Amino acid sequence: MVGTMNLMALRDARSLDHQTLEEMRRMAVKAVLGGESQRAVARRLEVHHQTVCKWMNWYRTDGDGALESTTAPGPEPKLSDRQVAIVRRIVIGKAPRQLSFGAAFWTLRLVGKVIERRFNTVLPFGPTAPSDSAVSRRIWDPRRSARRTDLG
Repeated sequence: MVGTMNLMALRDARSLDHQTLEEMRRMAVKAVLGGESQRAVARRLEVHHQTVCKWMNWYRTDGDGALESTTAPGPEPKLSDRQVAIVRRIVIGKAPRQLSFGAAFWTLRLVGKVIERRFNTVLPFGPTAPSDSAVSRRIWDPRRSARRTDLG
């Protein structure tokens, strides 16, 4: 079909890094303000024409600042820095067996049990929890992640 674009060939702009996407938005707005049609800009950038329409609406409503990339703040941490330090000391300083868990090595689920016992806070360390959760990143210091506790 001449003149039509295969929708499967369109780039999913959400998969691009923040700076690239911001630059694309700025290029699109500049091109449209320079007289190019929104559809032509969308074809050139390999995005859906409604994406360019959305960017233009943002620009018309809130100006140049609306095109800037932002990062979602994410949820508030469930543990304070002090609590994370306490859990880190427990996990790095003792083997699970020393705390009557029966296992030889620490797992996220066992760390979750320590947190629940110590702070009465339940964290999502079940089978559907993400393996790279914010709590695990805060507890497991990357410089010490290979260190195992003495089972003696």
